[in-house]
Amino acid sequence: MDPEENLGTLLVEFFELYGRNFNYDEVGISIRRGGHYYSKRQRGWTRPGQGYLLSIEDPQDRSEMSKL
Repeated sequence: MDPEENLGTLLVEFFELYGRNFNYDEVGISIRRGGHYYSKRQRGWTRPGQGYLLSIEDPQDRSEMSKL
């Protein structure tokens, strides 16, 4: 698929993934090292009763780099 010819399709798929299908209770997003997902539970980044919160790793926070 040529992204420049299918921007609408890519946008709809983005919203479907992050608006309907993404597991916000268990998974966080990192843009370090090319980007990846991580377990919020393993990092202790969960809040009881608020598992739906979006968790994005701060790429400027050097304190977390040593834990990776």
